[in-house]
Amino acid sequence: MDDELIDDLNDEILYEESNILDLVNHGLLESNYFNSFEWSNNCYERIKNNETFPLITSDALFENDLIPSFTSNLNDLNNFRSFGSFELNLLESKFLKVGGRLSEVNESNYIIDNPVDLFMNDILYGQIPTPETLSSLYKCFNLYYLSNGTLTLEDVFFGKLIKRAGNYAQRKTSKQVYSEFHFSVIREDYKSDFDLKNFALRYIDNNHEEIPSLSYFHEENINSFLKGYDRWKSKINDEKLITKTIEDREATKNCLTSLGYKPEEITKLITAHFDSKINVESNLVNILQLVMDK
Repeated sequence: MDDELIDDLNDEILYEESNILDLVNHGLLESNYFNSFEWSNNCYERIKNNETFPLITSDALFENDLIPSFTSNLNDLNNFRSFGSFELNLLESKFLKVGGRLSEVNESNYIIDNPVDLFMNDILYGQIPTPETLSSLYKCFNLYYLSNGTLTLEDVFFGKLIKRAGNYAQRKTSKQVYSEFHFSVIREDYKSDFDLKNFALRYIDNNHEEIPSLSYFHEENINSFLKGYDRWKSKINDEKLITKTIEDREATKNCLTSLGYKPEEITKLITAHFDSKINVESNLVNILQLVMDK
């Protein structure tokens, strides 16, 4: 990568919060993008290879004919500081001195939904959060300060309120009820006489004192509990599908990079021809065939 392109990349990272705020304000990006594994995974890729471009920001602005506002340049608040490649690499170098990544948690699961949850889980078990996790939190606060009151902390960390489902704390409480119930179901449903409805009634009766939210459910409205459980399982499956699509897209990009294609060429090829319904190998074959046919 030439020096001019590296400078462009560094500028893009320095203005990442500003660019994302522009995208959020135009309804093109969720306000809690920094608190997502999509962003933290890309951040980790930047750590491993400083030639890796951010997923969104400048390209998305260009594709939607938006002129960057460069809010970072205009904001002189003491509590806002740009966080670029230099700061990220410095954080990584210090992190490596005290250990390393014990494992890579790069997608949501039954317990960990986002980098904030991962941060709390690391602290709980005595692990030092990774630079990409810490950067995620830092970027969220930066976006909050930069928005000048247009975004709340709830917005930047967990997204907009969802009607009837409430804020993130309310949604997480509901989710934990079903995730813990699901673990119990997994341990029992191999039995030939297993009946989900009867099991749910016994589970609620045995656990309603430790989990107060279960007290609402009883034999008369147990079907409501089971419908909620089905919705929760569907959402988990949808999230896994989305995560797989993101991973396949990145793997296809990496393959094209290794074949010598330029970043701007890769962006155009992926945007025009990537198919989430097929695997990485099939996507790569299709894209290369289309290129050769031209």
